[in-house]
Amino acid sequence: MSLQTLETYKDFIDTDEIYFGGNNFEIYFEEDDFYNFIDKLQNYDIEYVHPVKEHS
Repeated sequence: MSLQTLETYKDFIDTDEIYFGGNNFEIYFEEDDFYNFIDKLQNYDIEYVHPVKEHS
């Protein structure tokens, strides 16, 4: 679990459109082959908040 402030979360997902009270969640993965993992995600019906991106 991680906790973020509203301001850092806005910066993290690159938007000011944040809504509270929904059944929303995020999934983070650690992958050795990042681009292969992105290709695998194309096989699923996923609604993205933003395109897949790599964070340090």
